[in-house]
Amino acid sequence: MKKLTLVLGLFLCFACSKEEPVNEQQHEDRIILDNLKISNEGIRLSWSKLINQNFQSYEILRSESNQTDYYQRLEIISNSDNTDYIDIDAPYSPYVSYKIIGHLSNGSQSAIQSNIQEYSRPSIFRFEGNIDQVIPQFEKNRIYLIDLRGKISIMDIERELIVNTLETFSQIGYVDIQQFNDTTEIYVPRYDGWVYIYNAETFELIERIDTGRASSSIIFNKDKLFVSTDAWTQKPLKVYNRNTLELIEESGDFDLTRLRLIPETDTELLEITLNIGPVDQDYYYFDTNGYLIEHKNDRYHGDFDLDANIFSFFPNHDKFITGSNGAIYSREMKYLSRLPQGYLNFSSFGFDSPANLIYAGCSNERSIQKYNLNDYSRQGFIKTGSFPKYLIKNGQTMFIIGLSSNTGNASFVFEKINL
Repeated sequence: MKKLTLVLGLFLCFACSKEEPVNEQQHEDRIILDNLKISNEGIRLSWSKLINQNFQSYEILRSESNQTDYYQRLEIISNSDNTDYIDIDAPYSPYVSYKIIGHLSNGSQSAIQSNIQEYSRPSIFRFEGNIDQVIPQFEKNRIYLIDLRGKISIMDIERELIVNTLETFSQIGYVDIQQFNDTTEIYVPRYDGWVYIYNAETFELIERIDTGRASSSIIFNKDKLFVSTDAWTQKPLKVYNRNTLELIEESGDFDLTRLRLIPETDTELLEITLNIGPVDQDYYYFDTNGYLIEHKNDRYHGDFDLDANIFSFFPNHDKFITGSNGAIYSREMKYLSRLPQGYLNFSSFGFDSPANLIYAGCSNERSIQKYNLNDYSRQGFIKTGSFPKYLIKNGQTMFIIGLSSNTGNASFVFEKINL
């Protein structure tokens, strides 16, 4: 009887000590991003699987700068087994970095972040800040870069190096660079009521003109300075004598416009609005003394594409092309035609007279489109690394100042293509 009791006790003890089934779900709360792999397809990312019962998604992030914490979202992946991604539209930038965020549906942790992997291409030159205007001086192998927030820089395009910078400490307008009395001068309209005249080589201040008005654009021609100001009801287009700095003439319709000199004229200007919609244009003709002879108003008032900053004269100066649609006008402001664009949006234009070509940089594609100079038929395209913003052709070389990507985090970069 004692033996039976002992056996029964042992059985009950064993039954009470039986373990609960083990939950086989493991918790490896980490993501390891492997080294990036570069191919013709793009940049391939691979990472370790996030093993967590609360997994919700992977978020793939990319940055174009090692000086900011701003990351752009590229993709959201909801399958935990999918741990590969190819960035087929990687920025044309000297630095790109990636990281993965694993999002959880609940629990004390809401996200798990991977390590960062970087891809560097130091041969790509990136500009600091914004570029609103570009003026080439090929005879000296350089270009001037204008930031309307107040900075002007000179770049040596052979060495790909910024060699001089001027901080104006004022919001500025679109500048002009011309020769006066054996000195190359740069004319800088400012929003604080002044026009500053600098030596374009050294940025030494030469003269100042007190306009008393905010000024958005300036043109130098035949020793006269033509300035667009904010004096709308008081004739905003001012003309000054460069020798005496005295006001000669006042005219104009709209304030704070961008002026364009019709090349090799004395003096014919096109004026295109910057701050009203629809965009409007005016034509002005001045005599050699700077007095107004003729003024014509826009006949369309927004019927066709027009942009003060996307603008180029044809080689013979009888027409100009403007806007993201590539609208073509006569110099008398008559609409003529436009480029066949399809889905493309144009950002800049250039010309090759011997080859009978129009070049059109694109803002929504990494390319320069080619069109016949006479009938505007499409002649093919040139692939680019950046999204072209400014085209600067010199001989058989196309210099491009473009955007590294089509995102809000893009930087201006420099590119050179042999045509």
